[in-house]
Amino acid sequence: MNKKENLLPQILKILVWILIIASVGALWISLRSSIYSFEYGIIALSLWIGALGLNYLVKKKFN
Repeated sequence: MNKKENLLPQILKILVWILIIASVGALWISLRSSIYSFEYGIIALSLWIGALGLNYLVKKKFN
């Protein structure tokens, strides 16, 4: 594999971790907020599902 092909999975794994951290942050906001709890809960769930889906694709395609 050349350098460019080896760099893409690393970038995608970093993106997975960014999505997980963002989902934890959105979950924390949803637990602390009385007005926007449902909206941030939905955002946290969608970020978590996106992170899991991206992680699945990275493992399936690059391993």
